[in-house]
Amino acid sequence: MTILKYIPAEQNIIDYRGKNVGYYEATCDVCGTLFYPRRSDTKYCTAGCGLIAYRKALAAGTVKKKSKMVVKAPNSTQGDIITSKVAVIGFLAKQGVKTYGLMAAINRMKNIEDTIDFNGFIITRISTCKYQLFRL
Repeated sequence: MTILKYIPAEQNIIDYRGKNVGYYEATCDVCGTLFYPRRSDTKYCTAGCGLIAYRKALAAGTVKKKSKMVVKAPNSTQGDIITSKVAVIGFLAKQGVKTYGLMAAINRMKNIEDTIDFNGFIITRISTCKYQLFRL
């Protein structure tokens, strides 16, 4: 027996149907593929199609990109609340502060409410992954 041609597997239908269970039938808003979603409000057949739709919405300006780096506190005297060590470094770098040695200093902050004074900023650890910054 000789092999004449290889035909790759093609999955056109994403299927979550059961034998004795009701199911939904939908078409993808991006690629038009027929699929059977688990939920009634599903718009896209795959996460890739959802990402394509999100990027198109960003380009069209109908959706704004959300930044998780800095959450402004309601009162300006409370300082800025930042959600990770790397985001602290990025925030201070954007402020024009030289951040050499900052990661090591942050890693030494083991307990909650530990503080360090770094180049004109006081950094306080609020929780396991949140830090509060005050400008001196």
